[in-house]
Amino acid sequence: MFYLLEIGTEELPAGTTGQISESLKNLFFTKLKEYTNLIPENNIELFSTPRRLAILIKDLPSQTESRQELIKGPAPSAVAQAIEGFAKKQNVKITDLFEEDGRLCFYKVIDSKPISEILKLAIEFSLKSFTAERFMTWGNGEHRFARPIRWIVSLLDSEIFDFELFGLKANRQTRPNRLLEADQNGFKFIDIPSAELYAQTLRANLVEPNRTERKKSILSQIKNLEEKNNFEAYIDENLLEEIIDLLEWPTALIGSFEAEFLELPQTLIINVLKHHQRYLPCFKQKDKIKQTLLNATEAGLCSEFIFIANCLPAAQPNVIKGNQRVLRARLKDGEFFVKEDLKVQLENEKSQIKLDKMTFQKELKTLGQSSSMLGKVKRLNEMSKALAELMSLKPDQAEDLIKISNLSKYDLVSNLVFEFPELQGIAGGFIAKQQKEKSHIYSAIKDQYKPLFSGDDLPESLLGASISILDRIDNLICLFLLNKIPTGSGDPFALRRQSQGIFEILLANRENPLNLEIKQLFKKLYLSIWANEAGFEEVWGGNKSKKINLKEFLRHRLIFVLSQNTNLKKELLEIFMAENHDLDFNLKDLLAKVYAFEKVQANSDFQDSLMAIKRIFRIIKTEIHEPKPKPELFTENAEKNLWQSLNNWQIIIQKSEKFEDKWLSLNSLSLVINNFFEEVMIEDKNPETSMNRKELLSLLILSLREHFGNLNWEALQKV
Repeated sequence: MFYLLEIGTEELPAGTTGQISESLKNLFFTKLKEYTNLIPENNIELFSTPRRLAILIKDLPSQTESRQELIKGPAPSAVAQAIEGFAKKQNVKITDLFEEDGRLCFYKVIDSKPISEILKLAIEFSLKSFTAERFMTWGNGEHRFARPIRWIVSLLDSEIFDFELFGLKANRQTRPNRLLEADQNGFKFIDIPSAELYAQTLRANLVEPNRTERKKSILSQIKNLEEKNNFEAYIDENLLEEIIDLLEWPTALIGSFEAEFLELPQTLIINVLKHHQRYLPCFKQKDKIKQTLLNATEAGLCSEFIFIANCLPAAQPNVIKGNQRVLRARLKDGEFFVKEDLKVQLENEKSQIKLDKMTFQKELKTLGQSSSMLGKVKRLNEMSKALAELMSLKPDQAEDLIKISNLSKYDLVSNLVFEFPELQGIAGGFIAKQQKEKSHIYSAIKDQYKPLFSGDDLPESLLGASISILDRIDNLICLFLLNKIPTGSGDPFALRRQSQGIFEILLANRENPLNLEIKQLFKKLYLSIWANEAGFEEVWGGNKSKKINLKEFLRHRLIFVLSQNTNLKKELLEIFMAENHDLDFNLKDLLAKVYAFEKVQANSDFQDSLMAIKRIFRIIKTEIHEPKPKPELFTENAEKNLWQSLNNWQIIIQKSEKFEDKWLSLNSLSLVINNFFEEVMIEDKNPETSMNRKELLSLLILSLREHFGNLNWEALQKV
């Protein structure tokens, strides 16, 4: 038997149909499993298009199997009244109950049921239980789903499986491709002859119901066009997923625009193609794609583009012309804005007035600071001087950094960014280049917002990295001063992403990361603006009334970034930065230890040494001050061996300079430590013996602290 359920809706949100259909299937299958194990999950096939969700179940049994289900009741020690009540409720005799896992139980026989009963339960449960973001209501508000439901198909083999939900009666009629409905005012229906013929019937009516097949078709058509036209299309995965959910019968077509538009910033053209029109930009050479996306002036973009349409073959010429006409208008707008912006200098009196009217954070006035974007520019100017000093930049580099900070935000009031907000920074870099600024100046302006997301490209130059760090630190300090900090999953100002960006930039080069001390960096930049050391200590971590301080916030973000860039778990990274750590370390030294620890973790003996250290700190909660164990009091061979091995290890580790070598030297000690805990009881009937053993372990802890520096050994207990 085959069963088909199709839910016909108004247009579903693009990019979400795959997720919605998967959720619906999971709910449906969960309810089926409650009653039968005869339906494997791979017997359920999913379908989705912009206006339909469907589930097809193959090899459906006509009956569920009869089975026994273990029902658990009260404990045998429960009062008699409770036991009698349980037996009465379940309609069994007390003598039929047996004990299992400390509970009184019995096996309840579940009779076989017709599959039709189970299907109705699964349908009602999945459709009424299903929920997601941005659900809609319709009718008198009593119906609720992702989008209003307009028809329902329900077939058990070739017969209608009758039920009514959302004010609709299930039948066998579905809708074809919209293009085939035009002759009937958009209300054409087609009959599905049987559940098994569902996909075949829709394909005959220009609807590909299988989302995976639509994706394969799109990619195959794109590849054919690439081969015929000798270019390479740039396929953005997020855009592709959105396109798949917008079309029922995708057709890849080629359009073009006038070559004169290639004189515009190519990043502008790419953004218009991708974000405004959902087109795929094409490039002359495959190796030019990455370069062009990174660099607005890199050659390689073609005047051809690929777009995916939902159209009949006869309409393709008109569809191409229509899409070209819309794109040409967008590019004409861009061309006009570029020309207007190039008529005046990036920084000018009129732009200053506009920037001063643009609000950054209005509450900054209460702290004696300008609340405008012009005020931010002035802060960046002062902070750039402080950063240049901290990084020991050469005079010409320091001068360039100050200039970059002055120019960095003026494109926010340009016509180009007003029309295309996603070009902020990129537009400023382009205008600065056209106005003959030095290459490292306009390149840094272009890169100031990088990285935009995890895995995004980083600024290409030291000056680009510097202005990106300055911008983010100013945002963090200002918003923490205003107590606008992330709470739970809420992070309206993307401060987590911004702080991660700082660390991704600082850690970009494993061999030679930017050699800065985190606390010193934030403190120097803070004081360059606020000139209040006590105020810095409060925002950094001294204000106990705040649920989270800047120091702790940054510590969590640094651990997260390190966990993403190494093979170390967050719990292991905690040993380098204990809770409330002041982050007053040299970043280069920290990374040397972290990367060495990453190598150590790959050693086969790592787990043994880790276990040994954890056992020590688990026993010794309070270390003995200046421990001096007495060898003459050792009574067991295991403690004598540990004493001797500790002395030998002290000699070996003195000769080790690298963190990695020091940790590996622990391997010789870990076996003896673990053996000690296996054979020796710390607590002895003789108090002097017990104390001597604790002094031996305290001496071990003291040696670890001495040779490995200020590590948070207690954090290892979480690993």
